[in-house]
Amino acid sequence: ELTRIEGKIEAAEAQVALLQEKLHDPGVASDGEKAHQAWLAVQDAEEKVAALYSRWEELEALKASLAGAEI
Repeated sequence: ELTRIEGKIEAAEAQVALLQEKLHDPGVASDGEKAHQAWLAVQDAEEKVAALYSRWEELEALKASLAGAEI
């Protein structure tokens, strides 16, 4: 899981960037409902990134504790 999570984080961050671009699109920004939906999508994507970083930190801590136990 630890070896794959960095790729997942990169993909999730790319998704956030893509959604933010959509949010700033004039066609979306000028339509209240579309803008709201785009904003919600950005928020969801940012929460996913935060959760992935949290999991990555947990895995790194576990790895460090296991490495310390082997000494």
